[in-house]
Amino acid sequence: MQNHGAGDSRLLEDFETLTRPRRMARWGKKLAIAAVLCLLLVLCGLECWPNGKEMDKQPQGTQTPAPAVAFSASSDALESITVAMPGEAYTLVRTENKTYTILHAENFPIRQSVAQLLWMQCASIPVQQVFELPDDAAAMGLENEETYLTIRLKDGTEQRLLLGFSAPTGGRYARMEGGKQGYVLSDHVADTLITPMNKLHVLDMPAFAMISAPASITIENRKQDERWEIVKTSFRVSSSGYEVTKPHVLADAGEMAALIEDISKLQVISYAGKQSTLDWGPIEYTITETDGMGNELRYAIGRHRDADNVFFTMDDEDVYLLQPRQIAFLDALRAETLTDRFLCLISLDQIQELSLERKNQSDSWFIQPTEGVWKLNGQQADEALFRQFFSYLSSLTVDRVLEEESMSTEISWEGSLTCYGIDGTELHRIRFAPYDHNYDLVSRSEDLLVLVEKGKLEKLYQLCAGQ
Repeated sequence: MQNHGAGDSRLLEDFETLTRPRRMARWGKKLAIAAVLCLLLVLCGLECWPNGKEMDKQPQGTQTPAPAVAFSASSDALESITVAMPGEAYTLVRTENKTYTILHAENFPIRQSVAQLLWMQCASIPVQQVFELPDDAAAMGLENEETYLTIRLKDGTEQRLLLGFSAPTGGRYARMEGGKQGYVLSDHVADTLITPMNKLHVLDMPAFAMISAPASITIENRKQDERWEIVKTSFRVSSSGYEVTKPHVLADAGEMAALIEDISKLQVISYAGKQSTLDWGPIEYTITETDGMGNELRYAIGRHRDADNVFFTMDDEDVYLLQPRQIAFLDALRAETLTDRFLCLISLDQIQELSLERKNQSDSWFIQPTEGVWKLNGQQADEALFRQFFSYLSSLTVDRVLEEESMSTEISWEGSLTCYGIDGTELHRIRFAPYDHNYDLVSRSEDLLVLVEKGKLEKLYQLCAGQ
C-alpha cells in the first residue's frame, strides 16, 4: 500500500509537470490579448478626449476646422499693399521689374528683401486657428480699425485684414473686414504683415534731435506769418517752466507743458531722399531751439505737394518723413489756445523776498519758510498774514491783453511788485498805473501790457496793512 501510494504521488507530480507549460501558455495568450485591448482603449481615449491645455488654447466661440490661409492670391495679382498702425501708414507697390517702392516716397531706399517678404506673405496669409466671432469681439481687439492691412488687387477689388490683440497662448487675433470668422495668426506672420516703415529702410533711422530742456524755442508759421518766441523761466508754478514772450499772450501752464512735450515727441519714420531731387511743397514751419550756451538746433517742416505726407529737414539737404498727425499741434497753435489768465503766479520755494512799492508806500516781505521766518518791513510777522497775502497775489487774473499797444516812456508808473530769488536775483517784476475808471494798466513783461480790474492791486497794500 505504501509503495502503491508513493507511485500515485509521483504520477500526479509528473502530470503537473507536463501540463503546467500548456496552462501558462494559455494564460500568457489571455494576458497578451488583454494588454493589446488596453493599449487600443488608451490610444482611442487620447484621440477622442481633448486635454485641458488644448481646450485652453481655443478662442471663445464655435470652433470650425482651420483653413490653410485667410487670404490667398497670386503675387502678380497684387497691385498694392497698405499697412496701417497707430501713428503710421504707408502703401507699398511693386514695379514692372518687380522692385518695390513706397507710394509718394519713391526716393525712399527700400531694403528689397524685407519688402519682398511682406509682399509674398500678403499673397498667402496662413492661420493657426479659425473661430466664429463671439459677441465680445471687441475684447479681442477685432473692432479696432487702427491696425490693418489692405490688399488691393489688379482687378480693383480690395481685402482688408484687421489685426487685434495678442492671443493669451501666443499669436495674434485677426479677421477680414466684414467677415464673421476670426483667426489666430502666428506671431511671425503678424509681425511680417505689420512691418513698420523704418524696417524697410536700407539704413537705420536717425532719432529726432531735440535739445534737452532748451533755453528758448522759436516757432515760425510761414503760412499764417506768425512767430512764437518761448523762453524758459523759473517763477511759474506747476508749469513746464516756459512762457511765451511773443506774441502778446499769457501762456497757460498746462498748454505750455503740452506744447513742449509735443515738440519732444516728434519722431522720424523714414528717409525720403535729397531735397534737390524731391518735388516737395514749401516749408510751413521752422523750429529753432537754443541751449543757452550759444548752441542752436534748427529744422524745417513742410508737406508734400500731392499728398499728406509730412517732411522735415535739418540741413536743407536730407529729407525725412514724419506722420501728419505729429504736427497737428503746430496747425492748431493759436494765441487763444495758450491764454493764461493769471497775472503773477509764483512759487514759494523759489522766492525769498517780495517788494511791493508805490510813490507813497513801500512794503517788503522777507521770508524763509524752512526757518519759520516771516518778516514784513524787517519785523517778525504772522505767518497767516503772509499766507493770506500770497494766496491773493497768486489768484490775481488779467481781464484784457492789450495786443496793439506798446510800452511808452510817457507812462507814469505808480507802483511795482518785484520778486527776488533765494540768491537775491530778480525773478519777476510787474509795474502798474491807472488806466481808466474801470482798470489799472499793468506791464506783465517788457513788451506785454494787460488790464486788471481797478481795486485788485490796491488790495495788496491793504493786506500788508493788516486790513
